[in-house]
Amino acid sequence: MRAHVKLYNAEGRQIASGDGICSTREKKYAYLTGARLCPECDQPTVRKDNKTQGGGFYCWKKDGVSNGCGAKFAANDERVIGQQTGRVENPDKADLENTVLKMAIKRAKTAAVCDVPMVSEIFAPEDDATPKPETRPSTAARPSATNQTRPAQQTASSPAEQGTSLSDDEVTALRVDVNELLNLKFAGDVDEIAKYLNGRNVDVMLASALQAMKSALAAL
Repeated sequence: MRAHVKLYNAEGRQIASGDGICSTREKKYAYLTGARLCPECDQPTVRKDNKTQGGGFYCWKKDGVSNGCGAKFAANDERVIGQQTGRVENPDKADLENTVLKMAIKRAKTAAVCDVPMVSEIFAPEDDATPKPETRPSTAARPSATNQTRPAQQTASSPAEQGTSLSDDEVTALRVDVNELLNLKFAGDVDEIAKYLNGRNVDVMLASALQAMKSALAAL
């Protein structure tokens, strides 16, 4: 299954998009962990008996925990040892089509949110359990945008003043990021940058991006 998600700002302009793919051929959907079924009650509650001499198997029964029947089986009982265990192919993969579609949509949403400018530097994708080290250099070492390409400052609440958890240094670094991205996108053309911003300054752009990010994350 493939899904495509688009994100729009409050003005109706597309600001990001993302694609997500999920398939029943993935390991967690294509295979099941095979468990021995009790020949008597047909429940997956058969366990190896390591306490009695000669070993064998038993069907685990415990009120409120396991609904086995308590039957016991010899160590060479073919009805038990002849069953396939471990990873076995899922015979009902077609029943998972709705599940994989929802997972594809969720992955597309995650990709779209991370595609919003500056979001990927604040959040890691949901399925990435390994935290990424901070690679952003200090603001003192970063090349700052020139006064000619920095949009004129207007009275507006910064992201730090609008309830986000960003520190002043992080907000400053994000401002520099925006200016650098604008310079790269428009090759330093001041007129094109001003036309793109349409009267907004960097703080307003940051606030808009962070608000769109919050809305998108809330919808996940």
